[in-house]
Amino acid sequence: MAKEYLPSVQRGSRRGDPDLSKIAELAPTGSQQLIFAEYQPGLVLNMSGKGKKSWAIQGRINGKSRRIQLAEWGTEVDELLSRWRIAREALQAGGDPRSALTAASGHAAGTVLFNHSKSRSI
Repeated sequence: MAKEYLPSVQRGSRRGDPDLSKIAELAPTGSQQLIFAEYQPGLVLNMSGKGKKSWAIQGRINGKSRRIQLAEWGTEVDELLSRWRIAREALQAGGDPRSALTAASGHAAGTVLFNHSKSRSI
């Protein structure tokens, strides 16, 4: 199955912000779904089989693929993208995005999400 991407919308000069109104309409399938953002590398919407949604960034930390939670569903797009940028810059620099997110927010952030079940992208 081909990788599918989050619906996106253009806001002013910014292209490809996630379209939260369309994402809210996504229905659960009974199994975990990972839906990737087309214009924000590594940004993933993680939807449980029961429909709970959260945002994460996927990347490599110390050579291991990890998915780090960025925000719960309902977070404003600007806040979400700000957290994504911080985490992405840390990953690109070879660091751990959890440390960068904690430093930026002043409190503990970024839970590692382990994927024990088979998941698929829709």
